[in-house]
Amino acid sequence: MKKNSVILLLLSLQTANIFAMYSRTISSGSALEATKLNNPDQLKHIQKAMPELLEETDVNGRTILHLATFLPKPPIAMFILGQPELLHALINKQDNANRTALHNAALNGDTEMIKLLITAGAISTIPDINNETARQLYEKQHKQRWPLLNCTTDTTN
Repeated sequence: MKKNSVILLLLSLQTANIFAMYSRTISSGSALEATKLNNPDQLKHIQKAMPELLEETDVNGRTILHLATFLPKPPIAMFILGQPELLHALINKQDNANRTALHNAALNGDTEMIKLLITAGAISTIPDINNETARQLYEKQHKQRWPLLNCTTDTTN
């Protein structure tokens, strides 16, 4: 009898933990926090419950795509790249420094993300607050040529 009570207690605790994980209060800032924690499952949950939160910005004007390429968080970026409407809303959105997600990927030297963003429609000629494009930031930061010189979707050529 005692063994069954312990098993029931453990199952109750496990069920409560799973419920708590998926029933978190979704509010302003939830998508930004899920991005910082690299939690695409939470973003999927937010997308179903309150999709408008996926387009929120932080105090620096950064979206979840900015954060995904700035931190970097590849699973979050891949989640966003797989959502055409969300991607369209975020791909060229500028933060308070007029930087896009492409600027962040360029600063990080993340050539794969640069290629994915360009292919998805990122505009590489958008200048930031210092009048520098993603290409200029990449070349200045990494002392090498822009990785997409032969890419037909890159608009810097």
